[in-house]
Amino acid sequence: MYRSTQSIVAVTALLLPVAVAQGVAQDRYFCASVDNDWHDGDNWWTNENCSGDNGVPDSDDHAIIKANLTANLSGSATISSMDILSGATVNIGNHSLNLNASGDFIESEIVGTLNLDNAGSLLHIVTNDHTVKGSGSIVGQASGARISMGGNRTLKNQTTIEGVLDITEIIAAFDSFFTNEGTVDANGSGTLSITVDTVTDAASGLWTVSASGGTLQFAPNDTSPSAMEGDFTVSAGTLDIDTPGIDTSGTLTFTGGTIDCAGLTGSETAKFTGS
Repeated sequence: MYRSTQSIVAVTALLLPVAVAQGVAQDRYFCASVDNDWHDGDNWWTNENCSGDNGVPDSDDHAIIKANLTANLSGSATISSMDILSGATVNIGNHSLNLNASGDFIESEIVGTLNLDNAGSLLHIVTNDHTVKGSGSIVGQASGARISMGGNRTLKNQTTIEGVLDITEIIAAFDSFFTNEGTVDANGSGTLSITVDTVTDAASGLWTVSASGGTLQFAPNDTSPSAMEGDFTVSAGTLDIDTPGIDTSGTLTFTGGTIDCAGLTGSETAKFTGS
């Protein structure tokens, strides 16, 4: 009887590492081994050289789109975070891409392009605090495309967000924050609107309107003007500043287009105090 108990303990000890390993978050590389479908498990591998185990990344995984490849969502997806390497493209389509950063993965890097290429495209920040860095772009290509935060969420942007889309919140009962430490450029034919609770930036943050049919709209759900540091450049289109206004220590460079402050009321102002 004693020997039998020993055997059970030994077998249990051997099984435990296997159970733990199955739950470990890991990098998954998109290699386009079969086609460009994000949801085809044969396109994803655990090793950078496209070997190892394959399978679509799940909510705990860090997805890496290898250089010069294109991944198209054919349904909604939830991952922890992602890297889009140089020349690579992700097209969200009429779906939702949820960034659910957890554990060691609290940051995404975009050197390529993330396209919100459909009116139903949604980039949803599920985690409490997510930073998107890199020299690439998040591009809104259709009115109705959204970057959203679910509530008590923060998106710190260090890349370029451009085109036509809404940066907004889904759960109005909670606070949502958008911090621009990169570039936000209304360079499409339509509106790039910011309707989260609080909008902030850094001195490195740049806000531009560069298309004749473009509008950059500030309409945060706050009771006091957004305190900011970044610079504004309007060369075409419309900079639309609605209630409660903005107060930035950055500069305003105006060479064309329109600045619309008709949405301000009472003592609300759009103040630029930079030299």
